Amino acid sequence: LLYSYIPQRILTSGNMISDIVKQVRCVDSNKVVSIPAGVDLRKFDSGISGEKIRKELKVDSNQILIGKIGVVRGWKGHNYFLEAIPLILKKIPYAKFVIVGDGPGFKEIKSKVKLAGIENKVDLLGHREDVPEIMAALDVQVLASFAGEGTPQVIPQAFAMKTPVVATKIASIPDLLGQGERGILIEPENALSLAEGVLKIIRNPEVASHLVENANSFCLKELTVDKMMDSTIAIYEEVASSPQNN
Repeated sequence: LLYSYIPQRILTSGNMISDIVKQVRCVDSNKVVSIPAGVDLRKFDSGISGEKIRKELKVDSNQILIGKIGVVRGWKGHNYFLEAIPLILKKIPYAKFVIVGDGPGFKEIKSKVKLAGIENKVDLLGHREDVPEIMAALDVQVLASFAGEGTPQVIPQAFAMKTPVVATKIASIPDLLGQGERGILIEPENALSLAEGVLKIIRNPEVASHLVENANSFCLKELTVDKMMDSTIAIYEEVASSPQNN
């Protein structure tokens, strides 16, 4: 009821969330506006080097580094990421993998890495503050979530860093990835689809380059902090100047 009558505008961070809000009984869909959260380009700069991280992880220049960044919890899809690793290694034995982030599922994922016998292929870094440098070191960034996502920030951040993205077809992600024009879309809860998406990036450098250039251009135009602030201020000014408030 509060959404229905009190606000003059309802701001969301993605089209999917806007669609959910619009379905609430009595909400005027014209009040709902989507403004994506912006990326701080001073922090996420494609000119940043990932060399230090690759040295830390003992990843040679000719090796492929595939990463997953985010809170470690069930619906983030870490299990499917782990299941995809042997499938990728069958095709690219020299690949290495990194999981960045902490959370309630961290110990479980660490145990599964050990149980699968892939400890020499997977680094679990826990919480890190140097995410831009880690993204710069990656050849592919994976988002394997199967629920709970609105507009995941790691995707725009990867766009800014020119890191190729492989992500599941859920929530606002297909729109964010331009229906496949800015990254590879994969099926959720599907390790084979995840592996195939990663392999498509690795085996097709021209495709990867095309995707990251599209993604970076889109990010610089639509997903910056400045763009977010301008859009938000414009809404405030529109509401403040409406006859209803004068």
